[in-house]
Amino acid sequence: MVLNFFLLLPQTNGIILDIIQNECSYKQFVKEISDTISVLRRDNSMKLFYDSDNINTFIETCKEFESETYLANAATQIRSFISTKSIDVHDNPTKDNRCIYVLWNLDKLPNVEYAPEIITETVERMCLYPDGKFLLLNILEEIKTDRDVLLVCKDAKHISELPVFARIPYVTDKSELESWISLNYIPIFSLLDKSRFTKTKLIVQGQSVFQENHTSRYWYLDNFHKTHYEVFDDTGKHLGESDSQGQIDFSKKDATKTINI
Repeated sequence: MVLNFFLLLPQTNGIILDIIQNECSYKQFVKEISDTISVLRRDNSMKLFYDSDNINTFIETCKEFESETYLANAATQIRSFISTKSIDVHDNPTKDNRCIYVLWNLDKLPNVEYAPEIITETVERMCLYPDGKFLLLNILEEIKTDRDVLLVCKDAKHISELPVFARIPYVTDKSELESWISLNYIPIFSLLDKSRFTKTKLIVQGQSVFQENHTSRYWYLDNFHKTHYEVFDDTGKHLGESDSQGQIDFSKKDATKTINI
């Protein structure tokens, strides 16, 4: 199953200015976004959607202060988050122009806020593909909500089946994203597949160690690169490395690597 992620960068002037006000906060922001997006790039079954206007809003604000050396390459750095495989929601919009889309927050009623473009496109795609998986990357919690999901109301006076509410799950940073993926998505190969692996009490490099049921081999995710698994035999001797699909490369056997069983 394809996972659909929708990126929302900070878009309000005050928040952007807080981020770019000094070199430290700007570089920390760039690193956090880069680390978060890198999680998605590990798996081809994950699609990233973005709003080019949202990206340009951030970049244009940076340009106002490009005399600051650390912001000289801001446009290149921000756009580097968007790979060629990413999808601009403006290229194939699904928004129903007869409707309004408002963010529903009980704490702010009776005032309501119109949803930004990336949110309306998320809502429409959720309606079109009710069995799909969708997640908003609500970076730095640009949109505040009084629930653990972003609640959006789609409405129009002359459409009888409306209003409808969309419940959009969201995360705000890399750690939340990794946690959400581990709980909501099990790809073709995963140590979380209970039919194949059993979680042990062992911890290596801060990662849980899993035992393969039919071979008794031990596996854990390499915590440094996070692009492969380390695999050991039932005595704790290293056998090699496995790719994300569970294919073991025995040529990468390393006698210096062991785990205490």
